[in-house]
Amino acid sequence: MYLYNGLRKLGRGVLKHKALFLLLILLQALLLGLFMYITITYQAAIFNTLQEIVQPLQTANYDAQSIQQGEEFISQFAGIYLAYRSLIRQIVLLAAWWLGLFLIVNGALWVLSHQLLEKSSWKSRGRQWIKYVAATILLLGPFLLAAYFILKTALGAKIDPDTFGPMLKYLLYFLGIIYYLMLHAFASLNAVSWEKFTKQFFSTAIRKIHYTLPILTINLILLSAAGYLIYYFLELNQNFALMMGASALLIMALVLTRLYWIACLRELTAAEIAEPEEPHHEKSNS
Repeated sequence: MYLYNGLRKLGRGVLKHKALFLLLILLQALLLGLFMYITITYQAAIFNTLQEIVQPLQTANYDAQSIQQGEEFISQFAGIYLAYRSLIRQIVLLAAWWLGLFLIVNGALWVLSHQLLEKSSWKSRGRQWIKYVAATILLLGPFLLAAYFILKTALGAKIDPDTFGPMLKYLLYFLGIIYYLMLHAFASLNAVSWEKFTKQFFSTAIRKIHYTLPILTINLILLSAAGYLIYYFLELNQNFALMMGASALLIMALVLTRLYWIACLRELTAAEIAEPEEPHHEKSNS
């Protein structure tokens, strides 16, 4: 019943707030567009910088006898060092852009999705965004730090590729679990207090997981279908117009599945997460 009620809540919200729904679609398109543009731009820059590092190494002098006679190992060592520093800077900037998009644009999408399902004040929306940032830092931050040190240690120790591959795979699995927990936190942004926010998070993520997994499965099926259509019209049956239509469908699916996720979780724990409106002072009749 909660799946049906969540769908009804979603339908009522979209019909009641058509302009806000359109804004969500535009923001989702902006997020995907910026993410792709930034990623492709920095990916090309990183590749060019790697070439500046690799090419001199390929032409380096590896003859031990000639090196002992005074010949240089690498004639462009300063250039390689500058390219290495440029590479680090590009990677940091790419990560900063990704984080900024996730916190600002994606955060706005979640807060406005709550707004579409239940009207709230600007003050309440501000509190919801603060919860969004806090949940991101507390859940994603430790994982990123641990992954950084694990990968740095693995690369420094020159671990065998056969061992490094499974290690990376397990990190990706764990990232999936972290993002699942983040989805529960983001769906509870309109909780009245931090205590109820935490209680709601653990309730849906753990205690009621048998209810939330069907919602997640439905959403994944819809998103996978939209993603496959893009792949089909891009690779198997190349058609630019239909590929763009499939991309628009994916954007719509991302917005609707997010709204459906929030609506269904609200149905599961309506009393725990409802945030009261700001009090309105009425004039008393004299």
